[in-house]
Amino acid sequence: MLVNNPPPRKLRVAFSSNGLEMGGAERWILSLARSFISCEPVGLAIVNGSANADMKREASRIMPVYHSTAREHDAATLQSACQSADVLITWGTDLQGAIDSLGIPAVEVLHCADDLGGHHAWAIGNAYRQAHFIVAVTSAAISKHLKEKQSLATVIHSGVDLERSAGGIPRSAMRESLGFAADDRVVLYVGRINP
Repeated sequence: MLVNNPPPRKLRVAFSSNGLEMGGAERWILSLARSFISCEPVGLAIVNGSANADMKREASRIMPVYHSTAREHDAATLQSACQSADVLITWGTDLQGAIDSLGIPAVEVLHCADDLGGHHAWAIGNAYRQAHFIVAVTSAAISKHLKEKQSLATVIHSGVDLERSAGGIPRSAMRESLGFAADDRVVLYVGRINP
């Protein structure tokens, strides 16, 4: 007898950020939301921050966008973005206990390993206070800033998915297509340099 099991339901993911400008973190959220296969983006809460109109329009093509510009509306904005979510991915947002009222796990993303100034100190403080899980882009961020919470932390490096990127084109053909001779020394860099 054949049993027709329905396909498993996708994990519903909400996001929160303290702004939506043209930076790397903002691009990361949109890239992540677009590339989901087994997850469904269900909302983006932009709390107490500004939003670039083009970025907001791009985000709204992927998921509903909820935006508050006054701190007193942050909790309601977050609640709206998370109303059908199974998990929240957040970074750099001071949600002052609002996460606990959602009833879903929260993943705080840390993008730093440098000195704890301004925004980074704030994000790490949030990770300590409210996150159920912590994702950092370097192991240095975990070992330097999250010593007591290492059991909740994991590293997902920013950058290139080597398995997906290194592929079908032979090195010699790639060099030729980019205009480099076989004996040219070539240095490529993907990423950013912080002062």
